[in-house]
Amino acid sequence: AAVAVAEAALANERGRREAAEADVRAKEDQSATFEAGLAKERVRHEDVERRLMAKEAAVAVAEAALANERGRREAAEADVRAKEDQSATFEAGLAKERVRHEDVERRLMAKEAAVAVAE
Repeated sequence: AAVAVAEAALANERGRREAAEADVRAKEDQSATFEAGLAKERVRHEDVERRLMAKEAAVAVAEAALANERGRREAAEADVRAKEDQSATFEAGLAKERVRHEDVERRLMAKEAAVAVAE
């Protein structure tokens, strides 16, 4: 009977040990599953970060192109203003030259009239 009790105690201890080992394996599996999920989440997060950085880069490129276009437009507008100023200066010079020419014409006509009167 003592042997049977000892064998039962040994079997009970083996059962407990096997249950403890199974529990350890289950916890290891659970830990591995958690680690795999964590790794998957890290990959997903890194992918989101990469896509966000790509979008930010695209926005920066678009902003640079917009600033470049603004600069070109402002330069073109400044060029138009400069040409308008140049044209206005030319027109003013032309008007001044017309007045001078008309004055010369009047003096010439006055001299011709004086010559005609003198003859």
